[in-house]
Amino acid sequence: MNARAPEESTYCGSGSAGGSRSGRRFTCSWPSPCLLPGGAWSSLVSSAFYFSNYAPSVVVPLGHTWSLAVEEHFYLALPLVLLALAKVRKDFRLVPAVSIVVSVLCLYLRSQQPLSVWANILFPTHLRIDALMAGVALGYFSRFDRERFVAFGRSPLVLLAGVVVVSMGWVPAPIIGLTFFYLGFSLIVIWAAGRPQSKNPAIRALALLGKYSYSVYLWQQPFMLEYGERERSAGWWLLTVSAIVATGVVMAKLVEFPVLRLRDRWLPSCASHVETEATSAGMLR
Repeated sequence: MNARAPEESTYCGSGSAGGSRSGRRFTCSWPSPCLLPGGAWSSLVSSAFYFSNYAPSVVVPLGHTWSLAVEEHFYLALPLVLLALAKVRKDFRLVPAVSIVVSVLCLYLRSQQPLSVWANILFPTHLRIDALMAGVALGYFSRFDRERFVAFGRSPLVLLAGVVVVSMGWVPAPIIGLTFFYLGFSLIVIWAAGRPQSKNPAIRALALLGKYSYSVYLWQQPFMLEYGERERSAGWWLLTVSAIVATGVVMAKLVEFPVLRLRDRWLPSCASHVETEATSAGMLR
């Protein structure tokens, strides 16, 4: 089957399909935070409904759910942005330009925040969506300009540049540091995206761990709090990491993966729509 042109992908990137994708992502992310152990009901509610990044009252072990809130807000807004872009150009060639505008705007808005309260810079969605929009731009180039995307990433200088730029994220000025972080990791992603899968067992094990990364991240905080209250020996650190990974894997199998199966039944992906249509067309021939 020939690759679809950008114009033919409008259904998959905007309108009803875009809304469906947001629904699929929300269904994936929502159940597990409801099971996290927490203190006040206000913290549980703000975490479960993804506004903890705007709720200073959220306390540990739910404080780390701020990043999930940023993601969910972005997934809800992105279909609207793509729908608006599709009205202007159906090939979505404006996506990289929008990413640049969002990056500059977020950097400016962060510069207007007082450095005395780091949470005011780190947590709010409107100050952090630049990194997510950069990921959308990478997806655009990977999907619609794949040959040049892969060719650019073949150079080891891309990896080196990515590492250097990420290291610049630790500069004393944290506002620009956040920009350096996602720009550097974007370069690392470009370098890695076109490379063949590694046969190294350690690398493959890390890749497998990525399958459970959402649950591992979600359930790590209670263990990290316990670790912080004890003597930080190497053995205790190894035990803590092992417990985090084991809990993440178990909860993914008990909660996340069953919900994903229900999601795929209730909200089929755009790819499945295309595959079904192609199969039906082939049967008619």
